[in-house]
Amino acid sequence: MMKIRIKNKHLILFILLVAVSFGAVSLFGGDYLFYRAQKAEQAGDNVKALAYYDALIQRYPGHSRVPDALYWSAELLPSFDSFIATFYPQRSSMTRRDGGIPELAEGSLTRIERYLRIQEEFPRHWAAAHVPYRLADAYHSLGDPGSEELYLKVLENERATGRLDAALRLVQIYEGQGRFDEALAVLEYCQIHLPDHSPIEVKMKLGDVLGFKGDRQGAREAYAEVLVMAEEQERELRSRRQGETQFGVPVEISVLPHYQSQIEDKLVSLDMYEAGEFAFVEGRVTLRGQPLAGIHVYANPIFNNQRSYYGRSEPGLWVTGQDGSFTGVLPAGTYEFGIGLNYHQAKLVEGAHLQIIHGELDLTETKELPLVEFRFVEPVKLTAPQAGFVYRGEPFTVTWEPYPGAHEYSVSVSGVTIDSQGGTSYVSAPDLGKIEQTSMVYERRTVNQFGVVGYDSVGVHPAYLVGRPEGYDRLKISVRALDEKGNTLASNGGLHFGGESPAPGEIAVQEGLRNRAEELLFDRKYDEAVTLLEKRIAEDPADVDTLWTLARIYFSGTHAKGEDPWDIKSFNHLDPEKSLALLERIQRIESTPEVEEAIETVRNNLVRFRP
Repeated sequence: MMKIRIKNKHLILFILLVAVSFGAVSLFGGDYLFYRAQKAEQAGDNVKALAYYDALIQRYPGHSRVPDALYWSAELLPSFDSFIATFYPQRSSMTRRDGGIPELAEGSLTRIERYLRIQEEFPRHWAAAHVPYRLADAYHSLGDPGSEELYLKVLENERATGRLDAALRLVQIYEGQGRFDEALAVLEYCQIHLPDHSPIEVKMKLGDVLGFKGDRQGAREAYAEVLVMAEEQERELRSRRQGETQFGVPVEISVLPHYQSQIEDKLVSLDMYEAGEFAFVEGRVTLRGQPLAGIHVYANPIFNNQRSYYGRSEPGLWVTGQDGSFTGVLPAGTYEFGIGLNYHQAKLVEGAHLQIIHGELDLTETKELPLVEFRFVEPVKLTAPQAGFVYRGEPFTVTWEPYPGAHEYSVSVSGVTIDSQGGTSYVSAPDLGKIEQTSMVYERRTVNQFGVVGYDSVGVHPAYLVGRPEGYDRLKISVRALDEKGNTLASNGGLHFGGESPAPGEIAVQEGLRNRAEELLFDRKYDEAVTLLEKRIAEDPADVDTLWTLARIYFSGTHAKGEDPWDIKSFNHLDPEKSLALLERIQRIESTPEVEEAIETVRNNLVRFRP
């Protein structure tokens, strides 16, 4: 899991170290600190860069580099584009800017305060032209409705940069609120006053707004003009780069297919609207029952059960208003709905559990559609194991507080591994059954779901081969509260966006419990591990832990024999018949539901893939 936070104490400590070094660098002063900040930023260490910038701002308030330090330090702090977390019914992801997103020490200037200082104290500095748009964006990322007025001021400010970006942000806001006339007025302003600012994108957006407003013919005319403009753009690009080659091959330039593809999809949607094949969609986003404003909402069409997702740079189709609601019109079809959170919004919801209600809808069945809801609610609260508990291989009790409305609970315990770069991997864990009480004793011999395998360019990830709880770095306890229909009301994990502390429900495994064969697997020394495991079985045929590990290895294999690392069918040690024989041996020693499930998995696999 990628980290997005650096604890304040680390940033404070570094600032103190910088301050202590002032005696050695007093001759260089602010110039030296600015130089070190720039070097740290180039090296990708945003935390250190921020510390140097802040040292310059605080110690040399009259230095000529202060406005530069204010601007570049503000760019390091969480912004609209530096972080996004997206959530869909079947997928979630998090993307953040490389170099880390530092949190501020207490008393430090916020991103907005840094921009305001430039605007108020250094109005003639080069950075002042860039501040209005960034300031508006900073307020927008906080869900502040005042950002609308700031974007308007940017659009009308001839000295400001980002004027077209501000216009498109305004259009997006107005579209989400059904204020189509105002959106059209902004686009008309761009055509008159910003004729050289990506006119093809303005014309494309004009077609979109006209279509949403109901002017289908106007939308078609706008889209037709987009294609004419794209052809002109392509001819101009080719004339500029005529004769250019790459590795002796003429450079082919074609922007037209990009626009043709988009226009084709938009025209299909218009046809459906005109035929009455459309539906009104309404939804809401809330945090503990209160509305969440400024949340980007996505609607992805599902074709033949295939799903595609927006990239981090794509704005949402709609944005929630002050009451947390969104509304819009979509052509008939099946859609999956999702939301995107910026850094500030993610911090607000961290620790909560996300319920997605009616996150997938078939818009062809009825016009009376249910409300699409994204509810951030209180999580299930674990009461045991308590903080600081370390797993040492013995059974332990898991308890939790009763959850309002819960009919029963589902519990699972999965394994967590941490690589040398600090990234974490979670293996899939089976549910341990449905229970009505609020406690259970964990005493399983294996953690991961037999038959679920994860691969990378080296081979099968070791976490999927080990299985023994003691073989992992941490264990993750998951308790889900279920209603009478089996729907999940909440879980104990809640949302966790990284940081140095373990995620909720994670407990440490005592170091030194991993055996030699497991160490070899994690070192990707598959052949040595298998040799050692086979030797152990020969010496002790009733060693159940070793039998389980070997059964997993022979079910999935370990790594490719040839040059293609993804040639799974030719993996070394792939022998499902041998895997089945080992599981049947385990069953004779100790018959449990988990070994019976594993045997069924292997048998089904043999039937499915047997030639």
